[in-house]
Amino acid sequence: MAERRRRLTSRQHATAWSHFNRLWPDVDIVELDASLAARAASFAKPLALRGDDAVHCACAEALREPQLVAVSGDVGLLDAWQRLGLAVLDTNR
Repeated sequence: MAERRRRLTSRQHATAWSHFNRLWPDVDIVELDASLAARAASFAKPLALRGDDAVHCACAEALREPQLVAVSGDVGLLDAWQRLGLAVLDTNR
């Protein structure tokens, strides 16, 4: 979509896709169940998160792996993860 909206050139899109494919094997997939959804809902108001960000936050917290690094360019989500004690990487830096 970013390429179609001209936020990325074709070359930038190809580079981003290549990076994604290289990183994908290290991505943990977390299934959303009722318990995790309830945990996400409990984060929304106190951490000032939208619904989708609250789900991301709850999933990262559920993993709690020592090598976990939560990655985003969303300042609010990064702040929430940090408040939960997670390591973060800001894609805007």
